[in-house]
Amino acid sequence: FHKFLQLACVILCAVYFVHSSFFFKPIAVRPWGISMWHEVGRSGSTKIAPAYCKDPAAYDYHQGNMFSYLPTTCRPLPSQEAVATTDSHNGLFVATFVDEVMVWEGMGNECGAAARQACVDRAGNAVPVYEEVVGNNRCSCSLHEQFLVQNPEEQRIRLAYGYEVDLSYGKRTDLRRGGIISSANSIGSQNDLREQPSNDQTIFLAPNGEECEFGGKSQWEQSDSVGGISGTLGELLKCAGVTLDSDPAKLASGTLQGSPHLRTMG
Repeated sequence: FHKFLQLACVILCAVYFVHSSFFFKPIAVRPWGISMWHEVGRSGSTKIAPAYCKDPAAYDYHQGNMFSYLPTTCRPLPSQEAVATTDSHNGLFVATFVDEVMVWEGMGNECGAAARQACVDRAGNAVPVYEEVVGNNRCSCSLHEQFLVQNPEEQRIRLAYGYEVDLSYGKRTDLRRGGIISSANSIGSQNDLREQPSNDQTIFLAPNGEECEFGGKSQWEQSDSVGGISGTLGELLKCAGVTLDSDPAKLASGTLQGSPHLRTMG
């Protein structure tokens, strides 16, 4: 009977240690060498205006003196203005909404009734403000316009990523590196990394765990993805379960003041 109790105790202890991971220490998988860039000249932007361009007034929003969104039109942007690299160089800013002020200044004979009329004539969809400084012989014309950017969802983005695992718990003597930056993985110490074949597979998943497409497919083999995977902003947004017309207040906890559309936030 005593041997039975001893055996039962050993089994219970073993089950407890395995279930509680008593002898296991978690190892973090850290990002390494992640980069993202805009593929200039490959935006794929069509000349057909999307549905939201037909009614820019639907994005009008005012909140006191803090926020005022009043787009009057919709137009494409040149590639160099449509996308910009962030300061960290690991992210991109894709323009979806533009709040633009153009200022013309003149003096002497350049000012007067003709200049005032020219300011109005040049306005188009913008709001013209003509001013003259009495006694200073100077004048200015300000044209303020807000507009939606046409087809930002079609901007093409290329991303590359890597990962690193330190099996030596911070000593960096037993590292594992992989990803799609290189065709091979690396193993060894920080100062003596050796290459080994890689069969990594990149799978894009939506928040609900289902596969989603980026670059036209959800699964990318290592041989097809070395150096980066290209797709559109729209595909990334769809993978995230949102669109540029989603309400940001419903995507974040707490109280968020501002536009009710992601499209007019940038």
